[in-house]
Amino acid sequence: MGEDVVASDQTDLSSRAQRAGEPTTGDVLADRFRLVRRLGSGAVGVVWLAEDMTLDDEPVACKILRGQLSESRKALAALKREVLLTRRLRHPSILAVYTFWETDAARFLTMEYIEGTSLADALIDRGRPFTVPEISPWLGELSAALDYAHDQGVLHRDVKPANILLSEDGHVFLADFGIASLVLDPDTADLEYKAEGTVFFMCPERLSGAPAEPRGDLYSLAASVYHLLNGAPPFHAGDIIAQIQIRAPEPVAHLSEDANSVLLQALSKSPEHRPPSCAAFCEAFLDAASDAPRSMSPASLVDLGDADRSTVVLGDFDTGSRRTRLGKLLLKERVVTQEQLADALLDQQETGDKLGAVLIRLGFTNEERIASTLSTQLQIPLARLTEETPEDSVIALMDRQAAEAAMAVPVRRSSYGVLVAMADPMDMEAINRLESLFSDNVDPLMALESDVRGAIDRLYPV
Repeated sequence: MGEDVVASDQTDLSSRAQRAGEPTTGDVLADRFRLVRRLGSGAVGVVWLAEDMTLDDEPVACKILRGQLSESRKALAALKREVLLTRRLRHPSILAVYTFWETDAARFLTMEYIEGTSLADALIDRGRPFTVPEISPWLGELSAALDYAHDQGVLHRDVKPANILLSEDGHVFLADFGIASLVLDPDTADLEYKAEGTVFFMCPERLSGAPAEPRGDLYSLAASVYHLLNGAPPFHAGDIIAQIQIRAPEPVAHLSEDANSVLLQALSKSPEHRPPSCAAFCEAFLDAASDAPRSMSPASLVDLGDADRSTVVLGDFDTGSRRTRLGKLLLKERVVTQEQLADALLDQQETGDKLGAVLIRLGFTNEERIASTLSTQLQIPLARLTEETPEDSVIALMDRQAAEAAMAVPVRRSSYGVLVAMADPMDMEAINRLESLFSDNVDPLMALESDVRGAIDRLYPV
């Protein structure tokens, strides 16, 4: 009788998959892993709890590549890369990945199984935000795990509560390096300029097409902390992508000013303005939040549905759409009225001028207010070029033609790269050109266009 049950359980997965479309409980993978129950799904595949029949039915997690992706060379390469990258990570707070399996019936990888739940589900089950004392040990474990991975040259790229597992004994494990990549791997250079991750927790620079780097993971960690403490991520309604790029998050109501300052610094629009490491963020935040309340009045959670679980790959970012985002920002900050913005947009359609120039020409606002508003919302310092003395070595990096094309002037070097005062710091095309010209990173500063023009005339005389 027992032999008959085993034989029945080991029905060839390929024929069953063809009939049902996906595996079911009792199927056996690679004549070894018996599927017990489905645990969840992600962008690449479906995760099942399985029993390793060669190891006394030891529990193991199996991530099975989705049917429509299983024949994709690119998807298979990505999954294999996940194993190669993650299996060498040995850290107590990183979910261990064992190996990759490829059979006629299925392609999958095996991972450590942790009895517990994700922080996303724990938050929903709880029905109200967590407190700082509750998340403190988790933040310490996650920060150490991410810094360790970064030291090994591996990025996560999709840090979020749904990818953090909470064990029954209260420890957390960072899971799903499915879209991770070697920081300096030239073979993945073509992938570095795609925005991959979960929009609610994605850093601004990835949405603009910039290469991934460790401080992008730090931003996502801070956004996850914000979500756990606030009941919702920093931006969760409306044009989320635009808000991530140009709006400063609201402070968390029950945190002190110092704690909010550290948290919002980690959510800075510019990577160089964030703490240097996850550990530095963790230490500064927990120190600043040491007086946070141990309990809070019940608060409603924002229902994100499955959106906070879905990893996405966005297409190329449409730089042309940024023109209207300036209008949205100025409208929100009450720099202009709805009627004034509508008139300016009509004028812009006819003239092709930049929106800011149109608003100033029509007398609806002035250059100083536009620059000040952008500086605050972008969290980019406002440079006063009339008071700056640019360094000769950086002035020599470009000529007048390049300065006029980018409407920018270099000021000095920073720890990140070259500080450049720009009339439009959101002009990523200009930044890309300058970085190519400088062979270095551009660290943008906000500047009045009139000041930039004056500085160009002064520094690059005809």
